[in-house]
Amino acid sequence: MVMRKYFLLLFVVCVFFCGCALHAPLSEGLMYIDKQVFEDNNNNTIKGMQLGLFCTASFFTEKFQQNAYKNYGIFEENKKLTPMWRCNLGNGESLIFNDNFALGFSIGLPYFDIGIDGTFRIIEKNYLTINSTPLTNNYELILQRKMFSHPNFGFSFGGYLRQERQSFSINDPLFILVMPLLGDAFRQMKKESFFTYSAGLRTTAQATYKDSYIRVYLHIGKELEFNTPVYVISVSFYSKELLELLASIPIPRRF
Repeated sequence: MVMRKYFLLLFVVCVFFCGCALHAPLSEGLMYIDKQVFEDNNNNTIKGMQLGLFCTASFFTEKFQQNAYKNYGIFEENKKLTPMWRCNLGNGESLIFNDNFALGFSIGLPYFDIGIDGTFRIIEKNYLTINSTPLTNNYELILQRKMFSHPNFGFSFGGYLRQERQSFSINDPLFILVMPLLGDAFRQMKKESFFTYSAGLRTTAQATYKDSYIRVYLHIGKELEFNTPVYVISVSFYSKELLELLASIPIPRRF
């Protein structure tokens, strides 16, 4: 009961930071499932539907922003490149067919977006993940190795190639508070949005408790247009228990 309260608190706090929609590759859970789990499940597909939240922030250098202003933006002193964390709250489902292949799907709300990803085991502990949000044209190719795996903890290390849409937004405290209500899909359709391309190193770490997990992602790389450093920090939280908890909340009936 205490853990349920913590999960519900985490859910409520995170909602206040929701800004727009990105997708956490749900199929990466394939790396942290032991073969014994498939044997216990008679080698049937392992399905998991969960409620979750994914937040990410990309950090670019001042040099990159100045060059991007010249090429893609209308320079204004009060505008910055994605000045707040971008988050997607949604329902996700993973389909782990065997210890070699898994798929992930998610639908983000309140800002509608769809995420699709797949993870393939190439050989031994080496995996290839393809991640996408086709409505916003964000794509990522990940090659990684499972470094450590335990029922409650695991981490991986590898490299990535990423296409990510960025846009300039007004860096005003009041606007930042209202921005989650506007939705990123609306802002990304503006002329000031553009694509960035980056490649580099990527690591993930996952902590699991029962049917819930939190996963942290760190990208350290270089964007390929102006050849400047870029850092991406992301956190995802998915919980089947939280989904069941919210579903159990009684809805008041009309008199």
